[in-house]
Amino acid sequence: MTQRPDTQRPDTRRAGTPAPASGPSPREAAAAPLLAVRDLRVTIRARTGTVEAVAGVSFDILPGRTLALVGESGSGKSMTAMALIGLVPVGTTVETAGSARFGGRELLTLSEAERRALRGRAIATILQDPAAALDPLMSAGEQIAEALPRGLGRREAAGRVAALLAEVGLDGVPGIARRHPHELSGGQQQRVAIAMALAGNPSLLIADEPTTALDVTVQAQILDLLARLQAARGMAILLITHDLGVVGAYAQDVVVMRAGAMVEAGPAARVLAAPREAHTRTLLAARPALRATAAPSAAAPEILAVSDLAVRYRGAGLLGRPVRALDGIDFALEAGGALGVVGESGSGKSTLAKAIVGLARIERGSVRLGGAVLADPMRLGRAARARLQYIFQDSYGALNPRLTVEDAIGEPFAISGRPRAGRRAAVLALLDEVGLARTHLGRLPRELSGGQRQRVCIARALALSPEVLICDEIVSALDVTVQAQVLGLLRRLRAERGLALVFISHDLAVVAELCTRVMVMKDGKAVESGAAADVFEAPRAAYTRDLIAAARALDAPAPHRDLSTPSPAAGEGGGVEWVTAAGF
Repeated sequence: MTQRPDTQRPDTRRAGTPAPASGPSPREAAAAPLLAVRDLRVTIRARTGTVEAVAGVSFDILPGRTLALVGESGSGKSMTAMALIGLVPVGTTVETAGSARFGGRELLTLSEAERRALRGRAIATILQDPAAALDPLMSAGEQIAEALPRGLGRREAAGRVAALLAEVGLDGVPGIARRHPHELSGGQQQRVAIAMALAGNPSLLIADEPTTALDVTVQAQILDLLARLQAARGMAILLITHDLGVVGAYAQDVVVMRAGAMVEAGPAARVLAAPREAHTRTLLAARPALRATAAPSAAAPEILAVSDLAVRYRGAGLLGRPVRALDGIDFALEAGGALGVVGESGSGKSTLAKAIVGLARIERGSVRLGGAVLADPMRLGRAARARLQYIFQDSYGALNPRLTVEDAIGEPFAISGRPRAGRRAAVLALLDEVGLARTHLGRLPRELSGGQRQRVCIARALALSPEVLICDEIVSALDVTVQAQVLGLLRRLRAERGLALVFISHDLAVVAELCTRVMVMKDGKAVESGAAADVFEAPRAAYTRDLIAAARALDAPAPHRDLSTPSPAAGEGGGVEWVTAAGF
């Protein structure tokens, strides 16, 4: 990373060193921002061209407060945060300008060694994609232990690891500390990453979509946990999210971004209740509500059905007990229908999807596609696979890092033998359908945001015009406006092509908006199933009622859950001084 000359001389004192006697008074020091960003500009130079990813962003974060960066995919939220600590895209040259002072120390002029000393200690980061952030060769316990301060004995380190796993709600998972990332669900992976971030007791936590992969009950638990830690330690949080419900519940201050620039900023309660800018109002209007709005499917033939489906995974090690991941699952899906599968992380949702397409071995039961029983889903022929397509939760892992967007979307055409002459036009049509610009054609996965990568995966899955689309948390990484576009696209595909959907999600509001039927899963079993309107308006199972209550509490437009000690500057513009060229 290179920096342009800054007008302010960097503070050479180490973080945490007491200020000189001639410095600010104790009251002034208490109210001083932990992080002060002024006119931050980030320019990325890559092989595809030069982009100003961040254009003049300014904000303050006080100790003990949470500031949320909100915006669409590619708006510069993550780049703003990553530029502060020197984490930049591989294969690019990044230039920064402006000022970012952390504890009085200029971050933009630090050497890489100095940044490395801050990362994971004074400043910790929770990345958006836990599968990519975790080492596949190390167990969860080993990775958390690696993040602990040096010098701990083995017994003390093991105790700290167990305590951190308990804090993030994983203490009830058998053998969790010995499991590797591929043995964890997406939500469990993210909770391990959160435990690693908390291991160094940071004073600033950068949380980049920390609850994207989590179900609503665990999402609330993790955010409550972060708020309690914030209250106990005076920790500041820079929260990057597309979930405005989370912003309203947990952040005191918010910055809305678009195309790298600040659109609106201020106290979260004011911005969400009375937005001044059209783009902020658009984001708020795009939020789905938790009420069943999808019209029931017209009478149509059955396209997919499972009967008494069961899956069992072998236990860890030679003597590990087998784990029953699915037990007696039944459902039938008609052409053009949409079944929403909801439940907590580890409930078996993704295992069900993988069993249908042959990515998990079935112990018992059957799968029917178009009325014909699939003798062995693990050995589907090419024609059957074209009828049944899967979109994975982890968009980064699902894309070949060496293929451009054009090659990734066009790969199904090449495999199916489609003439080369018509492939580019078909790729461009799919690109338009999922809301990506033609300028993305030559980009590699690492040059895309999380939301952009997921849209590439959706386009690729649609390439062969499947009859059934299995969507495993496909909108969890998308901002609300793009999420609304994707849901609209899926509704249109259902209406125009008769496409059937198995839609797995932890977001009950999204399921209520899209799906005609809902199945609620817990511990590998279906605890409730029925029409979406019946399940959401009159749930029979206590577990379903708990999920709905958690979702409504998290999405309520009530004041944030302020579990922290009030800031000394509260009442003075929400405790944040907005200094930008736009006059926020």
